[in-house]
Amino acid sequence: MFSAFLLLSTVLIAFLPDMYGASDSSRQLMDRLKNLQHCAGQDLLDQLDNGRLPSDIFYSSLTNERCGDSVRLFLRISADGVVQEALHQTAGCSICRLAADFLCQTALGRESSALLTLAEAVRQWQTDPQAPLPPVHGLSLFSDIRGRRNRARCLMLPWEALYTLPGTIPCRP
Repeated sequence: MFSAFLLLSTVLIAFLPDMYGASDSSRQLMDRLKNLQHCAGQDLLDQLDNGRLPSDIFYSSLTNERCGDSVRLFLRISADGVVQEALHQTAGCSICRLAADFLCQTALGRESSALLTLAEAVRQWQTDPQAPLPPVHGLSLFSDIRGRRNRARCLMLPWEALYTLPGTIPCRP
């Protein structure tokens, strides 16, 4: 059943933009969706399932209870707090999957402590039309959904997962 859904999604991604005159942003997002760059490999997922993640990889998982989207984040953080590797496994809508991929791309090379500041800036940008665009790779491509409450959580779920990373980033109360 899931395979049929995946096949249908791929067909729709390939043909709908041309059929309905998608915006340039939508086309770029759909191209990126076909080539997500920061997906966790099966070996990492197997290590997680066996409880054997390397000690320098921090893991977080979050699910949107309303729609079932789920995000797993894996950050390899150096001793000095810099994100060396950022991967995700995301099951859900295109917006959520793309947001996770862009989060991982943005996190690379940054201090892990700065990620929550970015998460808050993304939330502000999503909800406040006057808020400036944060320095997050690909975020401007989501301008078409900015301010739409029904899609805000799709965009924010990966960023909210950062708050649950143990031991690396101070969690909010």
